[in-house]
Amino acid sequence: MDRSLAPCLRGEPRGSLSDVARGRPAGGARGASSTRLRIAVAADVEFLCHGFLRASQPLALLATWVAEGPPGAAPARSPRARLSEERLAAAATRVRLLDEAETDALRERVDDQLLAALELDGWTVLFCPCHRPAPGTFQEDRIALCPPGGEFETILMSDPWNGHVMPIDGDAALFRIVARFWRELLDRNGLDVVFTNPRDTDDEDDEDDEDDEEPGAGSTSLRAWLEFPLSYYLPPFPAIDWRVYDRSEDDFIADFSFWADGPFGMSPELQARFEAAIATHYHAYVRALIDPELAPRAE
Repeated sequence: MDRSLAPCLRGEPRGSLSDVARGRPAGGARGASSTRLRIAVAADVEFLCHGFLRASQPLALLATWVAEGPPGAAPARSPRARLSEERLAAAATRVRLLDEAETDALRERVDDQLLAALELDGWTVLFCPCHRPAPGTFQEDRIALCPPGGEFETILMSDPWNGHVMPIDGDAALFRIVARFWRELLDRNGLDVVFTNPRDTDDEDDEDDEDDEEPGAGSTSLRAWLEFPLSYYLPPFPAIDWRVYDRSEDDFIADFSFWADGPFGMSPELQARFEAAIATHYHAYVRALIDPELAPRAE
């Protein structure tokens, strides 16, 4: 089965983006009013209605080009945090993997999808990838964090329909540093945990497709999961515009948050709770264990 995307941009004499959107950009918006765009995509992909919303690109791409014009070069970003070998080596001597009894208690009290948990200087992080056999496998992946003497809050969720993971502050670059920190702690102490991802099965619609050679369910590990690789069954979106979808990294970490921009339809009260947890949990964790000089995110 051919699931490749073949996008191309080229000049077109008719049909500007402003015609499509039935609106005109503000004056001086980088010449968007004269921009002509045609996107030709050949793909063996079935789009549902929600596939054209912000997180899935097509309408976001149109809106961005109408409002701002085509992209220039992506700006160079300075990292908000730096993971030093000195701090990493020291943390690796203090971290521990919670034992089976502690993990079972947290499954009962906090998250029944919990696979493994790390404790470091009073901070506890829960890794909750989808790993249980059917029934009940269609859940999002989650990571939760608890400060010393505090309560757990979710700091990452996946979109179970599309596969990408969304950090609580919507900053993919920062979360890559945090995920690397966890992978290094697992590697240096031999703490990796093997599990089976029940999502890695062929769709029923593909059962009769002799050309479909996608892998079935198989073993993976906590460390491999923390790489957040692109899913084999989702063709990557084309790197047309870095403002809408940045493909400079070979992973599936989204540059937007699960509580404000994700597909879950959270209440205002729950959104306010997650917004507060950015500072009290996630960024406090980074400052305490990774880089005390965490910088504000550049707009």
